Amino acid sequence: MDVISTTIGIIGCLTGIIGVCIAQRANHHSKIANELSEIASTRAVEANGIAKQANDLAQEANTISTKALNAAQDRIDYVWVCEVDPSLKTVSVTNSGAWPAHNVSLTIEKDGETIRHIDGCEWAAGEKITIPIENEIDKFFEAVHTLSIPRPAVSSGGVSYGGKSGDPVECVFTARVRFETPQGVKRGDVIEQSLRYCVKNGGSFKRLR
Repeated sequence: MDVISTTIGIIGCLTGIIGVCIAQRANHHSKIANELSEIASTRAVEANGIAKQANDLAQEANTISTKALNAAQDRIDYVWVCEVDPSLKTVSVTNSGAWPAHNVSLTIEKDGETIRHIDGCEWAAGEKITIPIENEIDKFFEAVHTLSIPRPAVSSGGVSYGGKSGDPVECVFTARVRFETPQGVKRGDVIEQSLRYCVKNGGSFKRLR
C-alpha cells in the first residue's frame, strides 16, 4: 500500500508539474498573441492614416487640376480704365469689358502710397465706380504751386525776353484690381493715370500731356 500511495503521489506531483509547465507555456503564447494583436492594430491605424492622406492628396490634386483647366479654358478679356478728374477731385475705375467681375478688391495708390481700398464688391460689365479724393488733389496742386515757379518776361537793353512756365510737377495714381471671372478664375490688373501740371506765367495751372 505504501508503494502504491507513493507511486500515486509521484504521479500526481508530476502531473501538477506538467500542468504548471503547460499553463506557463500557454500564458507565454497568449502574451505573444496579445503583442502581435497590438502590433497589428497599430499597423492598421497607420494604414488608415496613410490611406486618408492619400485620399486628401488625391482630392487636392483634383482641385488643382480643375482650377488649371478652368484657367486654360477662360479666354475672357477684361479692360479696366482708370480716370482722375482734377476738377471734380475724383478717381474713377471702369470695368469696360463685356463680362462682370466678382469678389473685386480695389486699391487706389498715389505715388505708391495706398489712399483708398474697397473689398468684396461685385462689378457689372460697363460699371464705373467713382471715389472722392479731394484731399489728395488739393495736396497735389499745393505742390505744383510751390514747386512750379514761372519765369516772368523781362526787358533788357531794348530787348524783351518772353516768360516761361514753371517746371512740370507730376503724380501717379495707380488702381490695383483683383477679381474673379464667372468661371471662378482669379485675375488681377494694374492701371495707372498720371497728373502733370505746371504754373503758367499768369499764375494759372496748365495740364501737360
